[in-house]
Amino acid sequence: GDDLAALLRPLVDDPGNAASWQRLEAIAKDGSLRDYAENAAAVAGGFWNDDWDGDNDAHMAAEPAYGFPAAAYESAVLAAVAVLSEDKIDDAATAAAGVFLQGLRGCPEYSVATLRAAFAGDREPELLDAAAKCLARAELGTPVHATLVRALLYSVYEAAAPPMRGEMRRRIAQFLRAYGAGGRSARHALILPVLEVLGCILAGMDPAAVRRKKSERDLLFHCLLPLHATNEMTLWRDQVPVLQEWMDDLVFCVLATLDQIALAEGGSASQTVAAQAEFVEKVLEYWPDGYSSNTPKQVLLLHELEKLLVHELPTAAAEADPRNASAPSSTRLALFRRARDRIILHLAMVLKGENFRTLERVLMMWKNPAWVALLQHPEHSGAVIEPLLKALVRRGGDGDGRVGHWNPTVNRMSKLVLTKLQEGNPTAFAAAANASFNRNQSAPKKVAAEQKPAAAAAPARPQSGSKKRRSPGLPPAFHDTPTAKAQRQPAAAAVRSPRPKPNP
Repeated sequence: GDDLAALLRPLVDDPGNAASWQRLEAIAKDGSLRDYAENAAAVAGGFWNDDWDGDNDAHMAAEPAYGFPAAAYESAVLAAVAVLSEDKIDDAATAAAGVFLQGLRGCPEYSVATLRAAFAGDREPELLDAAAKCLARAELGTPVHATLVRALLYSVYEAAAPPMRGEMRRRIAQFLRAYGAGGRSARHALILPVLEVLGCILAGMDPAAVRRKKSERDLLFHCLLPLHATNEMTLWRDQVPVLQEWMDDLVFCVLATLDQIALAEGGSASQTVAAQAEFVEKVLEYWPDGYSSNTPKQVLLLHELEKLLVHELPTAAAEADPRNASAPSSTRLALFRRARDRIILHLAMVLKGENFRTLERVLMMWKNPAWVALLQHPEHSGAVIEPLLKALVRRGGDGDGRVGHWNPTVNRMSKLVLTKLQEGNPTAFAAAANASFNRNQSAPKKVAAEQKPAAAAAPARPQSGSKKRRSPGLPPAFHDTPTAKAQRQPAAAAVRSPRPKPNP
């Protein structure tokens, strides 16, 4: 640890020290430290480490007594801040600092208590300044800077005291809001590492802590919701939307924020359901169509819609049925009741389209047992079958006789969905089928029967097979057929008499 601190100290005073960065990069990519860096990246990116607690210090009691000295953490953080402060940032130095700091955090000797002790007291404002520089670099950064921004933002948040953490959360929220409601372009921003840190902060909140409902609502509707507005492409030729880079982390933050609203002091289930239903309806407002149509973004929004509809809030854990894990809770039923008409009409609109990618994504929702159980619930099954049935059963128009979609995979998936709808409520399915299709099939027969006597009584029109229909603007000679010319020649000869010969 002392050798590590001695190596990092020159980089604080001279961020451009190439020899030190090369040595640091060699250490970062060598042996076990590289493995720890990969493990730390998996933990941060996968959000499966629930023990990482941003505002709860209970887990620190189990930390080992040994570890790196405080000087090592101090030098590592300050060296990373010095790199980000450079006017012309060096990509190689940034990559080396990011991998090293991330690997340092993944080592067994890493101690949050020691890190906090290194910046205790009058040095806490340095952490806030470091967080501000991280977010400033995230505005104009490149993917090379993402690792350093993520690792440094993690470190300064862990090192900060609770009052300072609140200010850091506020600045993170302002950063995200600037790229949503502020109208900034998200193409060149490092939103992914910021969302990863925010997701860990939300997941690490103490469930017993007192919360302010307004803070969670502001984060949900003013910071996370506007991020859905971007319709930009990372690479237009590859049809990769910007939203795809951080959609999973955005959905995780949304669900974690909804959980915080549900756990807020005094927050009833009805208020949580109202906020969740309002969020679902507003997400559908960002659906790109018409001139701004964006198929990959539509698929991503359908993915998020499914996650929102099948998500169980922590307050509904007491209602869980161990015999049927996919059975919907009363909270989820209430959510679907409030937004059911809007959701079903939107899904039916997508099912009536010709885009096979969005069609397949909607039909894949029926592979989720929680979604199927929600639709098959007696409260909703009768109301959703008829609009979905009309959208799933395609009938050709203009007498072409075509039935179904042009894509065979869509047809097979549609058949499976129809089978599940029928199995869920056979009575409602039969009634919807009779109401939707039997009336439409008998109508043409009735009209044909009424028109048949009238057609028989009408006099037959003479057929002029030898005469073509004239096109506008053409003289009669262009419309004559050889047969018509031959028929007119004798008549013309009879009318015109030959000239008499002179008498000799």
